[in-house]
Amino acid sequence: MVQTELKLDPHSGVTVDFRSKRGDRLKILVWDGTGMVLIYKVLEQGNFAWPKVQDGTMRLSRAQFEPLFEGLDWRCISMAWPFVPSSLRRKAAPLSVRRFDGAAGGRRGSGMGTFHRINSEVAGAGANLRSRARYLATNNPWVSQAVANWGGALVGPGIVPTPRHTEAVTRKALSTYWNGWADDGDADGRTGFWGMQADIARGLVIDGEAFVQVITTDDGPRVRLIPPELVDESLTRDLPGGAIIVQGVEFDADAVAPLFMNSRGDRNCMLEGRSALISCSKIAPDI
Repeated sequence: MVQTELKLDPHSGVTVDFRSKRGDRLKILVWDGTGMVLIYKVLEQGNFAWPKVQDGTMRLSRAQFEPLFEGLDWRCISMAWPFVPSSLRRKAAPLSVRRFDGAAGGRRGSGMGTFHRINSEVAGAGANLRSRARYLATNNPWVSQAVANWGGALVGPGIVPTPRHTEAVTRKALSTYWNGWADDGDADGRTGFWGMQADIARGLVIDGEAFVQVITTDDGPRVRLIPPELVDESLTRDLPGGAIIVQGVEFDADAVAPLFMNSRGDRNCMLEGRSALISCSKIAPDI
C-alpha cells in the first residue's frame, strides 16, 4: 500500500502513519535500517488530533507528530515538542575508533600478557614452552591425540616420491632403490625414513621446529634428526664482516640464508662445554 497507493519508498526513512476511523488508534510503519517496525497505539481517552486531509493524505512535520503521538493537541503548541518517544528515537552511531581491540584496556585486556620481538621471546621462553608442550603431549590424552592427528595429517603413513621417468622399467628400478634406501636412511639406525618423517612431524607440532642433518657416507646419504635443544640457543652475537648468530644459527651479512648451526650434539662438544659448527648446506631446508 505504501508503494502502490501512497507512492512512497518505505525504505527511505519516511514514517508512515495509519489512523482508525474513530481517530483513537494509530499504526506507525518505519524502516530502522535492519527491518520494518510496526508500532500500534490506542488512546484510553480522547482522540488523536489529526491535520486536514490534502490530496488523499495527511502530512505531519516532526514537530506536529511528536505531541500527536503523546496524545496532545499539536495545534495548541507553539513550539516544537522537545520529547522524542523512545520507540522512535534513533540511536546515534557509536564513535568509531581505529584500533586493535586486543591492545585496548578495560576488563578483558587487563589480564592479558604482551608479546615482544619473536627472537627475544623465544630466547627467554622457548625452552620452558617446549618442555611444557612435551609434558602435555605425553600426559594429556586430548593433546596426545591432537598431536597424533596433526602428525598424521602432515605425513600420513609416509611421503613417497613418484618417479617421472618415461620408461616403466626405470621407474620401477628407481622405486625399488628408494624403498631400499628408506629402510636404512636413518644415520643412527633407530628407524627407517618413514619413521623419521613421523618424528619430524611430531617435532614440528610439539617443539615448533625440527632439524634434519644430511650426512654423506660410503653407502650413500643418510639423515639424522637433531633435537632442537641441541642447538645452542644461548649463543647470540655479532660476528666480523656483518654476520650474526641468532640463537645458535649463523647468518651471513645480508641475513638471508643461514650458514652454520651451532650444535651441542657432538659427544666431545658436550664434554668440553662448547658448540660445533654444522654447515646449513647439510641441513634439510624448510623444516
